[in-house]
Amino acid sequence: MTGISKQSSTMMYLVALSILIMASSCRSCFFPPPPSPQPPPEDDLLEIQNYLNSHNTAREEVGVGPMEWNNTIYTYAQDYANQRKSDCLLQHSNTSYGENIFWGNGKEYTAVDAVKVWVDEKQWYHYEDNSCDSGKVC
Repeated sequence: MTGISKQSSTMMYLVALSILIMASSCRSCFFPPPPSPQPPPEDDLLEIQNYLNSHNTAREEVGVGPMEWNNTIYTYAQDYANQRKSDCLLQHSNTSYGENIFWGNGKEYTAVDAVKVWVDEKQWYHYEDNSCDSGKVC
């Protein structure tokens, strides 16, 4: 990606994956399809599988079913991540897709690193009322 650092590119990729993963967990929800669903690049497949595995392990620990890859949602997520390239805002897309957003600094992060950060926030989250401890983000 011209003019974008490897770290910024990685962040956008993780945002795209996050949107995909969260959205794919709600199969009964209606999501308007983005134009022309595309599969991910071949060289991303191992990272995607690692991401799904770590996310599904965390979900299994709290009794939530696994997520699966979906090229339609991937295309939507990548389009949205591309929109955020120019400003790098950690801003939800305000659609019916659920999203986890991750940003890191100082090293090259993997998708598995992002999942670990989200899972570590579980200690502050209250499932019964979908809230987070005061002063915490989860």
